[in-house]
Amino acid sequence: VSSEVSTDVASSGTHSLKVDNDFPGNVWTAALVDKEKDHDFSQYDTISADVYIPRNAPGDLLQARLILTVGDGWLFTEMKNPVPLERGQWTTVTAKLDHAEDPNTSMWKGRKEKQLYLHVNKIKKIAVRVEYNAAPPTRIGPRYQGPFYVDNVVVKPGPGNFPAPPAVNPYTQPATAAAAASPAPAAAPAVTAAGEPA
Repeated sequence: VSSEVSTDVASSGTHSLKVDNDFPGNVWTAALVDKEKDHDFSQYDTISADVYIPRNAPGDLLQARLILTVGDGWLFTEMKNPVPLERGQWTTVTAKLDHAEDPNTSMWKGRKEKQLYLHVNKIKKIAVRVEYNAAPPTRIGPRYQGPFYVDNVVVKPGPGNFPAPPAVNPYTQPATAAAAASPAPAAAPAVTAAGEPA
């Protein structure tokens, strides 16, 4: 996995973050990009990122989700449900940030209950993960050696919250790219880049 700032495509402006991958197609595999920086999202309502896959990508098996690392304990928190990616166009992956105490309404999951709700003011890292959702023997696709692109990572306030939020773009400073692979199907616990279950 490698990443670079690219002018190939962009959903906002003229640049995006290009991530080159090698997905074998016969096992659940993922690649992610992340940006480590402290943020307080307590005044914001949603977080989103635009993800693009080329027309030759196996779009029926590629999906994306957002990941936040939160709190002083650096707790891994990911979207419960990934978003399918459309080939040849930008897909906006959006999740509502937790401001309600009921975990049943949360769009996020982690090892501890109400993880994001309790630490929404201590965001340590933002990541976008693209997953090749293969699950042998019934769900196998072609090998994909190619890029995906990430752009326009933003947080937005709810009604009446001011000032307007700044954009958070992974490519404004060096981002890291990592790969994860698991022999388990997508129904099994997700794995992080370090191979730890979420």
